[in-house]
Amino acid sequence: MREAFEKGYAEIAEAAIDKMFLLYVFKVDSMWSGETHCMLKPFFPELLGIGFFSHQLRFPRIDTLQPTFKWESFPREKDREADQVGILNKISNITYELRVWKGKNGAPDELIYTRQGLPVSEHTVEIALEPSTEYFWTVRANFNLGGLRRVTKWSHSRLPWPPGPDPCLDNSIPLYHYYRFMTPSQRGD
Repeated sequence: MREAFEKGYAEIAEAAIDKMFLLYVFKVDSMWSGETHCMLKPFFPELLGIGFFSHQLRFPRIDTLQPTFKWESFPREKDREADQVGILNKISNITYELRVWKGKNGAPDELIYTRQGLPVSEHTVEIALEPSTEYFWTVRANFNLGGLRRVTKWSHSRLPWPPGPDPCLDNSIPLYHYYRFMTPSQRGD
């Protein structure tokens, strides 16, 4: 139980530091845009949308146990278009942070992989993942702005859209909105 409390305290502390000191909020995607993602769009594994009967995000099946994640680079074109005061001209040292969780009961459970300081918007996992397993992932940009380290919101799906506010307005990732994928049944499948 002590380990669970310590893990919870660490997550709360990280969220507080992010929100109070590091997070820089860029243009929020319009709920009318038709975008199915919040912040950086996933290219691989792709975002498949909601299952017809489950009303939950589907798990795209990938063909490797060491996937190469790919996502939209930052700043996005929509950030450039919305930048009326030249904030983006003051950004430097853009890198990315990637996190991958092993799933349990259809939700992220154990954080099994994290990388910071990724210089490009793709990364090949350096460990072999388990076969026939559900995984969840997210990515965000890190950058310097006016000499200070800043981060974007963590990227996630806008779907499923529950009653209430747009999931893209939330500073954290709603539980069922993480990007996801399923590994192949065996090595090389």
